[in-house]
Amino acid sequence: MNPFLIFLLFITLSIQSPDEYRLIQDLKENYDIVERPVRNHTDSLPVKVGIILQQIVDIDERNQAMTLVVWTQITWRDYKLNWRPSEYGNITSVQLPKAMLWTPDILLYNSVNSNFDSTFTVNCVTSNEGEVLMAPPGIVKISCDMSMTWFPFDEQICFMKYGSWTYSGSFVDLNIDNANDDGVGTIDMTYYLANEEFNIMETIAKRTIKFIKGEPHIELYFMIILKRRSLYYTLNWIIPSILISMSNILQFMMPTAGGEKVTLQTTNVLATLVFLTQIAKTTPATSDSIPVLCEGTLREK
Repeated sequence: MNPFLIFLLFITLSIQSPDEYRLIQDLKENYDIVERPVRNHTDSLPVKVGIILQQIVDIDERNQAMTLVVWTQITWRDYKLNWRPSEYGNITSVQLPKAMLWTPDILLYNSVNSNFDSTFTVNCVTSNEGEVLMAPPGIVKISCDMSMTWFPFDEQICFMKYGSWTYSGSFVDLNIDNANDDGVGTIDMTYYLANEEFNIMETIAKRTIKFIKGEPHIELYFMIILKRRSLYYTLNWIIPSILISMSNILQFMMPTAGGEKVTLQTTNVLATLVFLTQIAKTTPATSDSIPVLCEGTLREK
C-alpha cells in the first residue's frame, strides 16, 4: 500500500474518538444499504422533503427555464440506527457517508440540467433515535412554462417537481416538511438573496397522489410565484413606445407639402423595428403568447 495512504488512514483513526469509532462499527454491523429501514416489509416508510431557496440565478424566458440554488432537505427514520448515548460516551449524533446508508431515490423530475441530478454529495446526520437528515446543496435548472402576454408586467409560476424514481407510495410515503394540517407548506426563504429582475410573491408546497396500475405514486410540487420588476422596462421600453405613438399622431398635424412628414414617418418605422427587435431578443420564440406591447405597436403601424 502507498505509504501516503497509510499515513492518511492513521491520521483519520487518530482524530476519530474511540467511542465514535466503536459506534460506527456497531452501526455498520448487519446493515444492508439496499434494504428499506422498516420492521415490516409491507410498511411504507415516511420521508419528508423540504426546500431551502438561496438564490434565483437565472430566468431564461426564451428557453423556458429557471436556474436556482437550493438545499434539498430530506429526513426519515432508520430504526437500525438507534443507540444509547450512555454506552458511547454520550454521543447523540454522528455524520455518516451517504454510501453507507439506505437513502430514498428522490429526484427532481422537471430538471433540464445536463447532469439531471446536479446536487452535491454530502454526509447524512444521524441521531441516536434513528432520525436521518440529508441536505445536499445544488444548482438546479428546471423547465418553466412562461406566458409573456402581459410582459413586462407579467407574473410567472414555476415549480420544482420531486418524487421517488423507483418506489411507489406503498413503499416510500413522501410528505412536505413542516406542512400544515391540510398538507400544504412553503419554501424556506431564510437565506434567500433577492433577484434583481423578479420579486417572489408567494411560495407553495403541495403533495399529489396519482394511481398507476393501482399503485399510488406521490409527487411533491414546490411552486414559486414571481412578478417581474418593471421599472427598467418602463424607462427603456414603455416610455419610448409612448413617444413613438405620440410622434405618429404628430405627423397628421404636419403639412403635406413639406418633406418633414415623410421623414418623421420613416423615422417612426425604423424606431418601431428597433423596438420590436429588442422585445424579440427577450421573449421566447413561440406563437402561444405574444406580448400586448408588441400587438399595440404593430396595430399602430
